[in-house]
Amino acid sequence: MKLYTLIEVNGLHTYDQEADNMLNEIEVLKGQVQTLLNTADAHIEKINELEAKASIPMPEWAREAVSAAVSSGLIDTPEGRSYDFYSLLLTVFRRKGLI
Repeated sequence: MKLYTLIEVNGLHTYDQEADNMLNEIEVLKGQVQTLLNTADAHIEKINELEAKASIPMPEWAREAVSAAVSSGLIDTPEGRSYDFYSLLLTVFRRKGLI
């Protein structure tokens, strides 16, 4: 009974409430951290997908235009380019007789 009286007289039960509040805040923060980690993982996956799309092997149909562009000095690193690079730029150059 003495301990209980000391707790009540000195208002020590407020520390229990503060500890409970802190534990609740920690749980909320854990949830927020997990959400951020999940979001980061999703972004990393998307970045990897985009990087894979942005760097493709040279398509066979673009090989002639790429060779001509390399020969004429328009480009010097034809490998690992994006689909747009091969399909649009080089093909248009070739069809226009620029390379």
